[in-house]
Amino acid sequence: MTRLLYTTDILRLAASLSDPHELEHEDGCAEVRSPTCGSRVRLTVQLDEYRRVERLSMQVHACAFGQASAALVTACAPAATWAVTSSMASTTPTVSCWLRSTTS
Repeated sequence: MTRLLYTTDILRLAASLSDPHELEHEDGCAEVRSPTCGSRVRLTVQLDEYRRVERLSMQVHACAFGQASAALVTACAPAATWAVTSSMASTTPTVSCWLRSTTS
């Protein structure tokens, strides 16, 4: 039996990702590229007076999994504090190492 790589839920979530848009002001910006597949994500963030995520904008050039992941970040990030976002960022090296080990 063959399983579909992209399920309907993944495709729906990927399609829900909004287009990049201008922010009132930019408090931070990052761009990352996956060496494994070449996907690229550019994220720009606007913080409120308490340094919580107020708005963000993403430009995503990725497969449906990358788009779906970006849509989840967009949905979960508003009101996130610096502690939350930095702990999310700290998982990146761990995931990166895991991806490299599974593709070798």
